Amino acid sequence: MQTLVSTNDMPPAERFDRWSDHLWKVIAPMRVRCDDPQTFQGHIAGMDLDTVQISSVTSTPCDGRRTRQMIRRSDPERFQLAFDQYGSTTISQDRRTAQARPMDLVLFHTSRPSEAATFDVGTRGIMVVFPGDLLPLPSRKLERLTATVLPGGGRVGRLLTGFLSSLVAGGPAYGPADRMRLGVVVADLMTALLAHHLDAEDNLPREVRERSLLLRVRAFIQQHLADHDLSPATVAAAHGLSVRSLHRLFAEENAGVAAFIRAERLARCRRDLADPAREGVPIHAVAARWGFFESASFTRAFRAAFGVTPQEFRRAAAQGRLPEDGARPVGTRQDSSADHPPLAPVSAADVLPQRSNQELTRANRDLTKDLAVARAQAEAAEQAAATAEAAAGQARAELDREREQHAGEADRLRQELDRARTELAQARERHTAETDRLREDLAAVREQLGDVRGRLTAAQAEARTVRQQSAGTLPATTPSPN
Repeated sequence: MQTLVSTNDMPPAERFDRWSDHLWKVIAPMRVRCDDPQTFQGHIAGMDLDTVQISSVTSTPCDGRRTRQMIRRSDPERFQLAFDQYGSTTISQDRRTAQARPMDLVLFHTSRPSEAATFDVGTRGIMVVFPGDLLPLPSRKLERLTATVLPGGGRVGRLLTGFLSSLVAGGPAYGPADRMRLGVVVADLMTALLAHHLDAEDNLPREVRERSLLLRVRAFIQQHLADHDLSPATVAAAHGLSVRSLHRLFAEENAGVAAFIRAERLARCRRDLADPAREGVPIHAVAARWGFFESASFTRAFRAAFGVTPQEFRRAAAQGRLPEDGARPVGTRQDSSADHPPLAPVSAADVLPQRSNQELTRANRDLTKDLAVARAQAEAAEQAAATAEAAAGQARAELDREREQHAGEADRLRQELDRARTELAQARERHTAETDRLREDLAAVREQLGDVRGRLTAAQAEARTVRQQSAGTLPATTPSPN
């Protein structure tokens, strides 16, 4: 990474003011304060990955504030996703406050007021800056996550923080193509993390899901190159795909699945043959380690890929005369036509034929050093790419597992709902039958009540007649003559 500002070489009286000035001009206008400017120390290093910018920030305790007035003065309109590798930071925005522990991620936006403060001995952290339209997630939804702790201990969070930490740890300077690819990987991992917290994985564009799956498959192949049974069928089975779907996934690559496996194995053989620590390992053992068990077929494949036999390559590497690589896509065979002749070993004498022996020796030594540095840079880039691919693959696997869990929970809830609906229908039927029975019983009771009332009325009339007779109000009944 490139150092952007460091207080190490500044006079103590100027350190804090120059640090604040850098933050104001380069990142965004903000007011920074610390308790003891004389003892302040800070360091910022940056890396531009085309679509995203990554910064490593180390500082003693301080706090910063970005107000509406500062936003009106200058606003880059960017999201910032940050985490501390050590120390703790408090970030406030949108009436929320996040107290982040080491490796916890926090999202915030430059277009709205915010406050941040570090404590204790200070912090060392990593920050990713990106535009809102970079990710396939609506900005208005991302704003719901500002000043919210996104746990770095979760599986998706751990993948992102681990990849960013390894990227910042000090690899070689990456070329433009490498930076662009690494930027895509960072964007995909951030998408996976933020979509996970928004429950929006299923809404991601198809190309993002397919790119993540391809990274996962490539990482799986990289990790299992030494497995003798590695094949398109085993790769497809490991990812729950059909072989046809796997080939379709690689359709836009420069080679198919089998060719990619073969090319990666040849690259591992080439690396081992150039490694001085493996000089005593027989060539057939190196080939067998990476899945080539027939010496003749391995020699033909190696020569087709690199233009020399394995024996010639190892001899040239031992003498510091590594052959140059052909500029061709990984996983494709080199064309043997006149446009692509085999590359012969190159020595310092071939490059500098008119110089003295002493100059040749020095040039050869410098060339060997340059080749060693280039080899180390290539291996570091390869390891970073493999780490990125593995991280993206693990993120996709985690998303798949959580989706399966959610699907199982949804099925269980649907079953419970169906069961409740059935029980409700049965209860309604029982209630209807019980209501009909009660209505019939009520009608019968009413009928009986009518009979009782009729008998009661007759009894009352008879009782009145008896009372009247007893009182003499009615003439005595005279028996009729015979």
